[in-house]
Amino acid sequence: MPRYDYQCQSCGNEFELRQSFSEAGSGTCPECSGEGPRVFHAVPLSTKDLDSILLTTDVQSSRRRESQREYQQQRFIE
Repeated sequence: MPRYDYQCQSCGNEFELRQSFSEAGSGTCPECSGEGPRVFHAVPLSTKDLDSILLTTDVQSSRRRESQREYQQQRFIE
Protein backbone atom coordinates (compact mmCIF):
# COMPACT_ATOMS: atom_id res chain seq x y z
CA MET A 1 0.00 0.00 0.00
CA PRO A 2 1.22 3.52 -0.75
CA ARG A 3 2.23 5.90 2.01
CA TYR A 4 0.91 9.45 2.09
CA ASP A 5 2.01 12.48 4.11
CA TYR A 6 -0.62 14.63 5.82
CA GLN A 7 -0.61 17.76 7.95
CA CYS A 8 -3.20 18.21 10.67
CA GLN A 9 -5.18 21.44 10.41
CA SER A 10 -5.80 21.50 14.17
CA CYS A 11 -2.32 21.01 15.64
CA GLY A 12 0.00 21.30 12.59
CA ASN A 13 1.46 17.82 13.13
CA GLU A 14 2.85 16.16 10.00
CA PHE A 15 2.16 12.43 9.86
CA GLU A 16 2.32 9.54 7.44
CA LEU A 17 -0.42 7.01 6.70
CA ARG A 18 -0.49 3.84 4.64
CA GLN A 19 -3.68 3.83 2.63
CA SER A 20 -5.07 2.32 -0.54
CA PHE A 21 -5.65 4.60 -3.51
CA SER A 22 -9.40 4.65 -2.83
CA GLU A 23 -8.90 5.72 0.83
CA ALA A 24 -6.47 8.55 0.11
CA GLY A 25 -7.90 12.00 0.64
CA SER A 26 -7.66 13.35 4.16
CA GLY A 27 -6.14 11.67 7.18
CA THR A 28 -6.81 11.57 10.90
CA CYS A 29 -4.01 12.91 13.09
CA PRO A 30 -2.65 10.29 15.53
CA GLU A 31 -1.96 12.99 18.17
CA CYS A 32 -5.17 15.04 18.34
CA SER A 33 -7.59 13.12 16.04
CA GLY A 34 -7.96 16.22 13.86
CA GLU A 35 -8.28 15.99 10.09
CA GLY A 36 -5.64 17.06 7.64
CA PRO A 37 -5.16 17.20 3.88
CA ARG A 38 -2.48 15.34 2.01
CA VAL A 39 0.86 17.15 1.69
CA PHE A 40 2.70 17.03 -1.62
CA HIS A 41 6.49 17.27 -1.69
CA ALA A 42 8.70 18.22 -4.61
CA VAL A 43 10.77 15.42 -6.06
CA PRO A 44 14.44 16.11 -5.41
CA LEU A 45 16.57 16.45 -8.52
CA SER A 46 20.29 16.87 -8.45
CA THR A 47 22.16 18.96 -10.99
CA LYS A 48 23.67 15.70 -12.24
CA ASP A 49 20.15 14.50 -13.16
CA LEU A 50 19.39 17.80 -14.87
CA ASP A 51 22.68 17.72 -16.80
CA SER A 52 21.87 14.20 -17.99
CA ILE A 53 18.40 15.25 -19.16
CA LEU A 54 19.76 18.31 -20.98
CA LEU A 55 22.58 16.32 -22.59
CA THR A 56 20.15 13.66 -23.85
CA THR A 57 17.87 16.33 -25.30
CA ASP A 58 20.82 18.12 -26.91
CA VAL A 59 22.13 14.89 -28.49
CA GLN A 60 18.67 14.07 -29.86
CA SER A 61 18.32 17.58 -31.32
CA SER A 62 21.78 17.38 -32.85
CA ARG A 63 21.02 14.03 -34.48
CA ARG A 64 17.72 15.34 -35.80
CA ARG A 65 19.41 18.39 -37.35
CA GLU A 66 22.10 16.21 -38.93
CA SER A 67 19.47 13.88 -40.36
CA GLN A 68 17.56 16.83 -41.84
CA ARG A 69 20.76 18.21 -43.39
CA GLU A 70 21.56 14.85 -44.99
CA TYR A 71 18.02 14.57 -46.35
CA GLN A 72 18.16 18.05 -47.88
CA GLN A 73 21.58 17.37 -49.41
CA GLN A 74 20.23 14.19 -51.02
CA ARG A 75 17.28 16.10 -52.47
CA PHE A 76 19.62 18.79 -53.83
CA ILE A 77 21.87 16.20 -55.53
CA GLU A 78 18.93 14.45 -57.19
